[in-house]
Amino acid sequence: LNDRGVLEVGKAADIVIFTLDELDYGPERMVADVPGGRSRLTRDPGGYRYTIVNGEVVQEGGTATGALPARWLARAG
Repeated sequence: LNDRGVLEVGKAADIVIFTLDELDYGPERMVADVPGGRSRLTRDPGGYRYTIVNGEVVQEGGTATGALPARWLARAG
């Protein structure tokens, strides 16, 4: 993944901003929201202030913003 690993203009970046003493790990649960109807494990956000994907805030204070800038990576090989 050549475009990852540094915060630099033009490169992909996922950033999570949190404070350790605010983190809360709730119970895991399965949701079927992956394309093709597949399932994945998730849990409610607990203490994460912001999640930023490709320069767009996708979660603020535990609430999704509706922004969906992520994309699937092609399988190498």
